Amino acid sequence: MEDRRLQLHTVFQPIVHLHTNEVIGFEALLRSSVAPVQLFKQAEKKGVLSRLDQYARYLALQSYQRPEKLFINCHPLALEQGISIDVHRYSHITPEQIVLEITEQNFFNIGKVRAQVHEFRELGMKLALDDFGHGFTNLSLIEFLEPDYLKLDKIMLRNIHNNKGYQLLNGIRKLAEEVGITIIAEGIETRQQRDIVRSCGIGLGQGWYYGQPAALPALT
Repeated sequence: MEDRRLQLHTVFQPIVHLHTNEVIGFEALLRSSVAPVQLFKQAEKKGVLSRLDQYARYLALQSYQRPEKLFINCHPLALEQGISIDVHRYSHITPEQIVLEITEQNFFNIGKVRAQVHEFRELGMKLALDDFGHGFTNLSLIEFLEPDYLKLDKIMLRNIHNNKGYQLLNGIRKLAEEVGITIIAEGIETRQQRDIVRSCGIGLGQGWYYGQPAALPALT
């Protein structure tokens, strides 16, 4: 991809332990002179989506030099076509630090996706199912892919101040806990949201309350 013309670069948003404020990882996000959604739509139309997706991971991996986990996104269509991550190319990061994020959706070739996930797990990587609760959630996808992390879409936090919304969030937390999945609440923007999510028993969160996507902070 021509990153000079598009000004492609990576920014990072912290993922934080809600009780200790400890940063446990960063999500890598691709940014450019074009909005991310438009960028990937244009790439799909031009038949270069897999190439863009691969390049986004390359930018994230080559610039990440921290001990915390790195959450990197995999576009669903690219994943179905097959992706590669040459972990030996990056001496400053281990496979155990890498968490692959997959957007929750219906896959056309779920068998191939599952096989790919298994290969990456064999190397030591983890899996996160992203945007959970956005649109129609297929619970069988959780059973089939067995993610290590479940990232709740920010829409799930809109009504947590009322009893119904809180109970829904608590129910999802209990379900995830029973099958050994760690929940990350996305879209935490206020202290009130943080407090409610934390009181629900969810341990990890991400959102503007903790930091907007930005350049990777230097090690201190």
